[in-house]
Amino acid sequence: MTDFPGDVEFIDRIVRPSEGRVRAVRVRPGVVQYQDPDVRFERTYRDGRVVQITNPFMTQKNAIARLRFDFDRNRVLDSYGEPVAARYLGIPSSGRVSERRVFNLTWDRLPVDPRRYTPAGNEEIIERLVLVDRKGNIFTRETSYGLGQKYDRALRGGWYRAQTSRALELEEGKRVETRDLQKAIIHREFIVKRLVPR
Repeated sequence: MTDFPGDVEFIDRIVRPSEGRVRAVRVRPGVVQYQDPDVRFERTYRDGRVVQITNPFMTQKNAIARLRFDFDRNRVLDSYGEPVAARYLGIPSSGRVSERRVFNLTWDRLPVDPRRYTPAGNEEIIERLVLVDRKGNIFTRETSYGLGQKYDRALRGGWYRAQTSRALELEEGKRVETRDLQKAIIHREFIVKRLVPR
């Protein structure tokens, strides 16, 4: 008999571990999600039902770290060699919501030039980069401009240069043209993060 602590509705047990692969799956027009094609786990519910789960969906953040950039094809690829368009590395056009006890956090694409957007007191502008290093590894970096703070390129120019320089494995302090630093960027976006009372 499985012991369920507190208000837990189910307990998962890994049957087959992940091999670190990822599959990009088009779930509807304009929307791609990511699956782990190897992992299998057994989910036991409080009422005694047991379900086998295979090919579970993954968070985008975890999936991006498993994608690779093929310099010969100049494309991002999943573990099956299938191309993944750069637009699918950004947050979904429908945004994201994270539910908390007393408030929700929402993330939405910024629909205008960040220099023209004045955030409310419960909003912050997030700059998000999807970068590739010389080995083809892909990773994300984010920075916040602070609650209620306007976007100011001068405040984050150093951050931008540092992130892209590291991805390109450039010597620290070496002066490089901005267009050369852009070679490390696969996708760049600005997001509005909001605290919304429940």
